[in-house]
Amino acid sequence: MGQVRVRDVRADGLAAKLVTKPVVDRDHVLRHIQSLYVTDGRSLWTTVSVERLPGTPYLLAGLPYAEDDGDRVRRTAEAQVASAGTLRLTHPEAQGVDHFDACSETTQEQAAFALAADPRGYGNPDEGWRHLVGSSALEAGSVPDAPDDLHVFAVRYGPEGTLAATFEREGAGLTVHTEAFTARIGDPAGDAHGEPELTLSAC
Repeated sequence: MGQVRVRDVRADGLAAKLVTKPVVDRDHVLRHIQSLYVTDGRSLWTTVSVERLPGTPYLLAGLPYAEDDGDRVRRTAEAQVASAGTLRLTHPEAQGVDHFDACSETTQEQAAFALAADPRGYGNPDEGWRHLVGSSALEAGSVPDAPDDLHVFAVRYGPEGTLAATFEREGAGLTVHTEAFTARIGDPAGDAHGEPELTLSAC
């Protein structure tokens, strides 16, 4: 429903990208989703903020990672993912070739070939994943102490410890504090030229 705007910033060995995207909800109300990605080359911090919505939204934090147990490669829930809100592993309720459950005996390879377009099993397994309807997934809940007018999600991918994230409202902007950095996200409307505003500093 509008232009996606991006701002890139580098500071103190960190690289950040702010993506501001306009969306229309089910009630046809225009809202802005602001996604901030920060990395130090080893870990990736992701925060997503949106004007508070009814219900209990969640952030799709990823699919369970693949792990080789010596016999077969299977999808598992053992991933280096931390969330400032709740983090849960969910599995699809429906069954069938187009639903992948990490608890099943089906390997990732078998599922990929079953999803491929060629029923004889010679199709491209990478193309096959495009036909997936439901899968085991990691879902992150919103941060409990977020500003009253926002749903905020915070996830870190990478090693070493838990995620410590707090959020402060400053006018129309949002300041994000983590164990590694402080970032200030500006008004979703942007600056005088409509460009996203972002400042970043290491802790």
